[in-house]
Amino acid sequence: MPDNASSEKEKHMKQLKRKMECWREVVLPLNSILLWERPWYPALILGLTTTVFCMIWMLEPALLTLISLSLLVLALVDYFVPTIISIFCTADSWTGQKEKKLNEICHNLSEAILQLQSLWISIVTMRNSRPNFYYGTIMIFLMVFAWLGNTINNLLLSYIAGKYFPRLLQYGSRACWYYAQNVNSTRQSSDVLRSLEYTFILRFGRCLDSLYSALSTMKYPDLIVRIMLTLSKIANALFLLADHIIWIGRVGIFRIDIEKWSKVANKYWLMNITLNLARDVYEIVNILEQEKFYSSRRTSMVPKCKSGNHYDALLCFKDHKDVVMDTIKNGCDLFIPLTALGYTKLTPGIIGICGLISSMIGIYTLVHPLYKLKPS
Repeated sequence: MPDNASSEKEKHMKQLKRKMECWREVVLPLNSILLWERPWYPALILGLTTTVFCMIWMLEPALLTLISLSLLVLALVDYFVPTIISIFCTADSWTGQKEKKLNEICHNLSEAILQLQSLWISIVTMRNSRPNFYYGTIMIFLMVFAWLGNTINNLLLSYIAGKYFPRLLQYGSRACWYYAQNVNSTRQSSDVLRSLEYTFILRFGRCLDSLYSALSTMKYPDLIVRIMLTLSKIANALFLLADHIIWIGRVGIFRIDIEKWSKVANKYWLMNITLNLARDVYEIVNILEQEKFYSSRRTSMVPKCKSGNHYDALLCFKDHKDVVMDTIKNGCDLFIPLTALGYTKLTPGIIGICGLISSMIGIYTLVHPLYKLKPS
């Protein structure tokens, strides 16, 4: 049985390689760009993506026009590229090293296609064996996506996905990897999930942006909030700077002590979160003081917060959901650097769940800006 499976995989890989034969001179550099094999490739990807989004934003094409133009570009590429390759790239320019690299790409691509096919078969099997669960899950997902599409501008939604998807993927993969190990999942599955944990998005520029935003917070009228926000922005900028240095070490541009810089980054991140939490506590104290003051002034009305009544005290925050959301988000974030620095001993599964909750709150506050604490 394993021999049959291996032969089927080999057969599928060879078929895929034959189909890609006329594209082989394009596949190799494209694979190199997607894997960031040169230091400037990430900037190239970021620049091209930004250009496409800016063109769509400025031209505002209709959906049908956008789809038609995209398919037209693909058709032109499919027609002209093989012809151009046959003219400019001769058979002598194809080396054994390139052939080996193409085999590796075809093997990885074939594995991905077979895994997607296996996933589709599993979904079809679930539809037949557990129809209630299948249809319930499908309907929930479709309703959520329909609500998101109706609530948020689709172009903005793409940027939101680009900003928060890597974080969701990172902490979701960490949680899934941990629990997959505990339920004796296959070694291959847990290794894949663990590798996804280290997926990062480029955050170059956000360091300077955080420092620049600190200048605006220095003009905030409330002294306590001004100090906490300014220090928080500076700590966040230093965290991002350390994160950039770690990334430079991981891609091999310079030799970096990654363990040392990871500790530095986590310390600045912890400082940033601690200052944000201190600001949240300050806001909570102000809310309680205001409610106490107003209730004492309005003796003829039922006060919103009665002294000694904890339930009524909680009702005070009904109109301050931005503070509640920010406190929960920072509370979840707090345990990530604490565990990384060894101050707490939480499992990777719990850390992954905390990161997921924090990321989902971040997405929710983008969808509903009224729930985002300002200034932040």
